[in-house]
Amino acid sequence: MKRRSVSVPVTFAPPPQAGSDPLAIAQFRAWRVKEPVSGRRYTVVKLQSQSGVAGFGEGGPASGAEIAEAKAAAMGRRPSETEFIRAKLAAFPAMEAAVSNAMLDLLSRAKQVPVYQFLGGPTKFKSRVLARLEGTDEASLAAPLARAKRQGFRAFTMPALQRDPMIPLQEYVNRAVKRVAAIRASGGEGSEWVLDGGGGLTPGDAASLAMALEKTHLMWFDEPTGVITTDALAKITDHHPDVVFVD
Repeated sequence: MKRRSVSVPVTFAPPPQAGSDPLAIAQFRAWRVKEPVSGRRYTVVKLQSQSGVAGFGEGGPASGAEIAEAKAAAMGRRPSETEFIRAKLAAFPAMEAAVSNAMLDLLSRAKQVPVYQFLGGPTKFKSRVLARLEGTDEASLAAPLARAKRQGFRAFTMPALQRDPMIPLQEYVNRAVKRVAAIRASGGEGSEWVLDGGGGLTPGDAASLAMALEKTHLMWFDEPTGVITTDALAKITDHHPDVVFVD
């Protein structure tokens, strides 16, 4: 029997008529922001409905053209139409995330229900609060770490060592592992750690570093690669089941 592939067209309902839905998105604003210490870039989106309720969302760095595409896709839509946004902005993952998050925030504010209720309700009733440490090396991290410990924090986020292209991969991994060990030791017994890649590692470097740190049982490896490498991130995760990656 010969198989044939069948193309099924995907259609979406048109946006509501002006004034017909108080939650329809009437205003779209976006800001490109940069963290002053790490230099990491984000895009923050504000969606406001016809009734005046607003929601905010955050995504990765985006170009002006990508923001324009997101605005065209979101205007006039209901905040519940996240599947439309997912399909429409599939080629722009940073804006898809920002707009979808803003829609969810808008909907939860309009209904006066916390976002976690829309996501299925709580799975835990306690969570460890993280202190994000900003610095470039062990010395510059010492003061923020001491301050966070005095405030009662026992879980911390440390920045991953970024690789100079002139340094051989194995030497970079060795340096990064030694740095993680030194910073963890300064945190004291019982401290827990997240390694923050800042979206700055290549998939190959992230995979090698994850393998070297696999048995140290960090809480997770945060943003090891940029937002455009989601396929590579999935591949890394498949090869390192003992390491939790968060993007």
